[in-house]
Amino acid sequence: MSAIPKLSIVMPVYKRRRWLREAIWSIIGQTFTDWELIVVDDGSKDIALTMEVYAASAGDGRVRLATVSENLGKGVSCGPALNVGFKIARGEYLAWATDDNVWFPDCYRRLVAALDVGADFAYGMTIIHESDAVASSPFDRETFSAFCHCGIAFAYRRAVLEKIGDYGNRWDQDFVYWKAVQSAGFRIVSLDVPPLASYRNHRGTVTQRVQRGELPESA
Repeated sequence: MSAIPKLSIVMPVYKRRRWLREAIWSIIGQTFTDWELIVVDDGSKDIALTMEVYAASAGDGRVRLATVSENLGKGVSCGPALNVGFKIARGEYLAWATDDNVWFPDCYRRLVAALDVGADFAYGMTIIHESDAVASSPFDRETFSAFCHCGIAFAYRRAVLEKIGDYGNRWDQDFVYWKAVQSAGFRIVSLDVPPLASYRNHRGTVTQRVQRGELPESA
């Protein structure tokens, strides 16, 4: 493994540690090992969350914690925390992950392999866990083309960040970003099955909050 990691993964978190350890473990368990994980605490001010990160990493030096003194995302957007993480990220390739989902062991090996052979942005299928049931994901090639959404399993070249810039401070900042990536003409590659990650659909997700009227349908 190189001194400078090939892949930097940023994981923003704000006042939510219920599934954090499982999410971190799924990164540590990757078959691709040349990565760094930057967990960005967006102003939670929760020592228990800090301890959860350290417990989950179990001394793995590839896991770093960055702490923001005030909540930049205002409890709505992870965009500002992503920007904090990417400013200190060292990798040639970039990705981000949330604190409540799981990435299967071969996820980043397959995504990095696609980038190595010329893709600018690579993504794979995501399955959805909802009420203990597993459904086929809508996050596939057709979904990206129609809605500019690629699920939670993706990675891209640093050149994408340099071209598109920072993430915005909106709840739908990922949709906005992927649309910009598509419009910029980057080479986007969709990987075939098997799925690369599992999305946990729960009451705290943005989708659920929009459905309950806690967030506007369009930010």
